[in-house]
Amino acid sequence: MKENEISIGDIVEVKGKLRPPRASTNPHQFDYKKYLLNNDCTNVLYSKPNDVVKISSPKMSKNFTNKAFEE
Repeated sequence: MKENEISIGDIVEVKGKLRPPRASTNPHQFDYKKYLLNNDCTNVLYSKPNDVVKISSPKMSKNFTNKAFEE
């Protein structure tokens, strides 16, 4: 696994700009802006790959792992 790979449960810091969703430019295209607004999402975070930094990963104890798979 790469050092900067992000997995479920990781804590990350993201830098970017919040902007309203862009309108579709093709009349027959899926209207993503309308979809987001219908789901109460009024802004989208636009960022670059280098603007995402993993802060930490979850750590499980051996006891938790062992008990999770016991019947």
